[in-house]
Amino acid sequence: MSGETMTTRAEQALLELLSKKPFQAVAMGEIAAGAEVSLADLRRVYDGPLDILSGFARRIDVEVLEGIDPAMAGEPAKDRLFDVLMRRFDLLSPHRAGIRGLERSARRDPVLALHLARLVVGSQTWILEAAGLSAAGPKGAAKAVALAAALTRVAPIFLGEDEAGLPKT
Repeated sequence: MSGETMTTRAEQALLELLSKKPFQAVAMGEIAAGAEVSLADLRRVYDGPLDILSGFARRIDVEVLEGIDPAMAGEPAKDRLFDVLMRRFDLLSPHRAGIRGLERSARRDPVLALHLARLVVGSQTWILEAAGLSAAGPKGAAKAVALAAALTRVAPIFLGEDEAGLPKT
């Protein structure tokens, strides 16, 4: 089994578990079993569930970046940003149940909440760059934090929406 397949399966196993139980109750053995890999193989790649979440965020970022539409280059910044954000939401859509569970767990776990905040801000840095908006320096960091804060307000709408095309989001 390739490393990519194992990592994707580990991410999917974690998200499936999160749809049913709190993050704090998820054991690495359960993730390994759900991913159909040995605990040793899982350890070769990950330090723990937070590391799996980081890998998931990175994989989604890469898929967003791989899907950059060159035809959008001449469009206004607002349209480019909207296009990239919606692509990210489309990629996250199949994982909504696990993300809902993660969000519930983060409300009770400040360490998890901080880790997720770091991941979300980091992802928004890539989103800005994908939209052709510089995320460099203090000004770019502030834009990434502001975009992450805006997405925090949109997240409940996204997590509650089941319609194709995400019209409410």
